[in-house]
Amino acid sequence: MSGERVLIVDDDRIAGAVYRQALELEGLQVDSVSNGFEALRRIEVRPPDLIVLDMMMPVMDGWQVLEKLRFHQAPPPVVVVSASANVKQLAAAGVAACFSKPFGLAGFRETCVRILRGAQASEA
Repeated sequence: MSGERVLIVDDDRIAGAVYRQALELEGLQVDSVSNGFEALRRIEVRPPDLIVLDMMMPVMDGWQVLEKLRFHQAPPPVVVVSASANVKQLAAAGVAACFSKPFGLAGFRETCVRILRGAQASEA
């Protein structure tokens, strides 16, 4: 795996830095923004291969981002990281995986890689 791009959307800069480090260990290119509005702008310019999304953020929260992504022609898979995640609602919203904070980074990293590999396989 190399060159796959991940966008981290989380207003907690420390958490975002930890996720970044975990994913960069897998050779992924990682970018981050601190709210949903910035995320949607970034996605319009250069869509990532995977989005790591917090649900509770200022300006535009994760639920609003998920709602807007429904209108994209080919939205990237989303992995939710949240302290207040409703797994059933998130599954209904089409997220690929959900992690409740705090969580283990090894499982998070493995899940993101598995999702990216699955997305690549379905495009081939």
